[in-house]
Amino acid sequence: MKTRTTLFLSAALAGVIGLSCSKGSGFWDSFIPETDEEPTSAQVTGYVFRPALVPATPERIQQLKVPTGFKVQAFAQEVGKPRILAVSSQGYVYVSDRDAGMVTLLEDKDKDGVAERKQMVASIKQAHGLAIHNSKLYIAAVQDLYVADINSDGTLSQPKLIKSGLPDGGQHPNRTLAFGPDGLMYFSIGSTCNSCPEPNAMHATMVRMNADGSNMKIYAKGLRNTIGFGWHPETKEFWGMDHGIDWLGDEEQKEEVNLIKENGVYGWPYIYEDGKYNPGTRPPGDTTYQQYSQLSTKPSLTYQAHAAPMQMRFIRVRSFQAITRATHS
Repeated sequence: MKTRTTLFLSAALAGVIGLSCSKGSGFWDSFIPETDEEPTSAQVTGYVFRPALVPATPERIQQLKVPTGFKVQAFAQEVGKPRILAVSSQGYVYVSDRDAGMVTLLEDKDKDGVAERKQMVASIKQAHGLAIHNSKLYIAAVQDLYVADINSDGTLSQPKLIKSGLPDGGQHPNRTLAFGPDGLMYFSIGSTCNSCPEPNAMHATMVRMNADGSNMKIYAKGLRNTIGFGWHPETKEFWGMDHGIDWLGDEEQKEEVNLIKENGVYGWPYIYEDGKYNPGTRPPGDTTYQQYSQLSTKPSLTYQAHAAPMQMRFIRVRSFQAITRATHS
């Protein structure tokens, strides 16, 4: 869960009185020293807010803000704690509930925008990520990956375990997956912590594998927890929404939208946003913040800190413009 935080940062510079200004102009310009020659200390006060669970009444739904030309209405009620959605070409909607360990099928038979059918179709401990590929539903748990055939009525065959032994979940156990334009599976493995060097190279990465779970390799790293990701429908560029570091302040770290490229390094846990240094975790060995920043790809876009997006979807520009023009004509 994301938390609102307030951060008080002070530089505790040992022997600062005896230091000469000849140390270098950059030394005094930065709040966080490049190396361990001068230590830093940070004090954090945190505030945890847990919202009350209230019914999704029409009045509350109308408070949600969406772009002009769009509207929001309740599609289904009483579906537990829904996390990830996957929609088939036949209109079957699958929703995961990790706490309950189940996948539910929703169907709007009369196309009025409300699901009349609600049916549990899979029971898998900590089921979370969902993806549809070649008439099969792929289901990701923390350390296991399953696949099931989608029957003509939307129900599933018995899920088959195709990969086990994935990295531990830690702080970020919510695995997500999707199939790229190349037909390969992309699988997000979040970090085990808020900010730390990971002993397992697979953590805080995006990995790629075959549809049967074989040949898994790290595709990109330095991604704290990229749950929502997808491909531009025309350029085929791979984009992801990374959850930022907590405990840096109410307005930091801003969430990131990254153009994800093979072998890319995206900064976590040492560098964030446009090259800011993380005071809580210093680059290893003799590597300076500046050196690691030069190795890291900066986000293409940042937005509200601690927003924690779950999924993303591309909308073709032509259809979106048509909607906005119609509403302003």
